[in-house]
Amino acid sequence: ATQFVQWVNASFAVFSKATGNPVYGPAAGNTLWTSLGGPCASNNSGDPVAQYDKAANRWVLMQPVFKSPYYLCVAVSTTSDATGTYNLYSFPVPGNYFPDYPKLGVWPDGYYVSYNQFNSGGNLFYGAAPCAFDRANNLQGKTAPMQGFQPGFGAARLLPFYFGGDSGAAGTTSEPPGGAPQ
Repeated sequence: ATQFVQWVNASFAVFSKATGNPVYGPAAGNTLWTSLGGPCASNNSGDPVAQYDKAANRWVLMQPVFKSPYYLCVAVSTTSDATGTYNLYSFPVPGNYFPDYPKLGVWPDGYYVSYNQFNSGGNLFYGAAPCAFDRANNLQGKTAPMQGFQPGFGAARLLPFYFGGDSGAAGTTSEPPGGAPQ
């Protein structure tokens, strides 16, 4: 409601919506995962995603690790303040494929992610991988494993839908019915 996040390649900053002035950063993207440690804290690979979950008033920030073993790093803010604390997650990429061009969708029952899979050399395309995170647990900082599958070589560049919880999302003004497909 009061801030916006701009994340370009390996750095991000938080700005005031009222003034346009920076209130944090720019900072290296992987600083979000410093307290988590591991590959998310030690790698700053780029290809970031910054979304605002309007229904929960939370920021969802994501960055892949482009060094084997490959990971998706996810940070879900604990409040609407992008400069505050985050629930941090580090998800190993199924099959240890290079996770290129990740995209994040927000839906009432989960956070949905897709990325293109390549071999570790980055020159052989294996198709797109759709995955889901347990939104309710992510919002509460609880254990929330990533569920994903590999539809095969024919699927490429899958884009998950973003439900914003207001008139900005595909003209909707209310949440989709429970169990509605993503």
